[in-house]
Amino acid sequence: MAFRLGRQISIWWGTAVLLFLFALSLTSMKTLAPTFDEQGFIVRGLAYVRGENQQMRVGHPLGLNALSTAFLRGDQSVNLPVSDPSWQETSFHRPAELFLWEMGNDVAHIMFLARLPTIWLAMLLAAAVGRWAWLMSRQRWAALLALTLIALDPNMLANGQLATTDLGLALGATVVGGYVVVVLVTAVCPKCTLRRHRLWPAANTKFTAGLFVPPCFAW
Repeated sequence: MAFRLGRQISIWWGTAVLLFLFALSLTSMKTLAPTFDEQGFIVRGLAYVRGENQQMRVGHPLGLNALSTAFLRGDQSVNLPVSDPSWQETSFHRPAELFLWEMGNDVAHIMFLARLPTIWLAMLLAAAVGRWAWLMSRQRWAALLALTLIALDPNMLANGQLATTDLGLALGATVVGGYVVVVLVTAVCPKCTLRRHRLWPAANTKFTAGLFVPPCFAW
């Protein structure tokens, strides 16, 4: 009975923390102006998911840019500067300026929909950290403490409201680290499987994810 009660409390506490993180991020992001990185990431991601441009470069892998614009893909009120000569180039600077500031698109609408996926990634990151803490300690209180602390972390809250790649990289690194810990502690899969799959969650977030190659392959 005590075990079941403790489990229910843990579930309710964890759910409340994640919902609080979602509500806080959702209400706070409305006051944030678009950042320089966001305009480039959004125009590149939307151009890709609509099949309008696949040569644009911003210095990071495409995965998170495409994810950020998933809700904008079928939105006919959001237009891309496909007729401008800069659209045929690889630079994102001029297309991003046209897209967000000069074409008459609803900036607030675009930023709201583009930032939503990052909030969900932040919730996943908090849940992953809580799960990782439980795997390492086998204590519910440790998992709930880790979940609560990261959900209220200022850096987490700041980056979890932006359509950028930093939060995605943090999530990928956490998943990779947790996977390595699970394999090493429980030995649930062969070493060859670990080497083949350990980096894929982080590989499509940022090129700096390559920094995780040496420590991962050290095992």
